[in-house]
Amino acid sequence: MRVKSITSVLLILVALTTTEVFGQATETGKTPDTQYSEMVAEFRVEQLQLSKDFRETKDKAEQLKIRKRMTTMGLDYSPRFMKVATDYPDSKAAVDSLVWVVQMGNRIGSRDTGPALKLLAEHYVKDERLALLCQGLQRTITADVQTFLQAVIDRSPHRDARGIACFSLAYQMQKSADRAPGNQAIAEKLYQQVVDKYADVSYLRGNLGDRAAGALYATKNIGIGKVAPEIAAEDIDGVKFKLSDYRGKVVVLDFWGDW
Repeated sequence: MRVKSITSVLLILVALTTTEVFGQATETGKTPDTQYSEMVAEFRVEQLQLSKDFRETKDKAEQLKIRKRMTTMGLDYSPRFMKVATDYPDSKAAVDSLVWVVQMGNRIGSRDTGPALKLLAEHYVKDERLALLCQGLQRTITADVQTFLQAVIDRSPHRDARGIACFSLAYQMQKSADRAPGNQAIAEKLYQQVVDKYADVSYLRGNLGDRAAGALYATKNIGIGKVAPEIAAEDIDGVKFKLSDYRGKVVVLDFWGDW
């Protein structure tokens, strides 16, 4: 009877200290979502404290130390988020954690960014939350990002995610065409794909169609060695003219605005 009693107590203790979430057990007693939320909150609290300390100190050396911590603190958190993602792959927190790692790595250059993108592409490409991530990665021109964007284009079931990924990849191809001339044709093809398939997808304050059409025109018609597009205007004396009137001459165009 004593053996049975001890066994029963042990089973009860295990049940109390182990929480079953999405078919997985967390030995901390906290769900993956709770762990994710607490780490995000912890990160934010440290950010706010560092900002407060920076404002309050007048010591230049201390300010430099704080500023360095502010720009690198994500390196300490990324492995923790990666652990949640890999320990609980079937949880909602897995995708949230990987996205956090990628977004933070975008700013600090974390070594975890590549592996996080790989996991997202291999196991979570059907998640609708990736649309916003694809938008945020537009200006991060790396091989890992481009592989990820192509995976979303090829395999995401969500039209907005495919469209935004296509536009972001087109932008990257356009911007890298000076180093890899073949990317120019790829950019034009991708922009055209956005116009043909995803024109009505909402993007920032407009839609992908308008953005892609403008980018496609610029890609094809504006660049070093290409004929400048026609401009019609009036000079300071009110005389109408066209840019083509000065063909063959050296022309300096000064664009400015007053808001």
